[in-house]
Amino acid sequence: FARHFASRYAVTPQVWLTQVRMALAARLLANGDMAVGRVAEACGYQTQAAFTRAFKSCYAVTPGQFRLREEAA
Repeated sequence: FARHFASRYAVTPQVWLTQVRMALAARLLANGDMAVGRVAEACGYQTQAAFTRAFKSCYAVTPGQFRLREEAA
């Protein structure tokens, strides 16, 4: 499955899932007052720490910094 998926979409299923989760997280952080831990939970992460690492890897800022930047914009 993973090979077939990657050949059709140029990313692995895991990368695609992470991209979808991070897009959802960015929307939740920008549009609401949901706590970061709740956003992590809503995006399928078991811990806030794992979510924060993944988010920072994707957006180069922490979820809190992202929210502040979006509020300022």
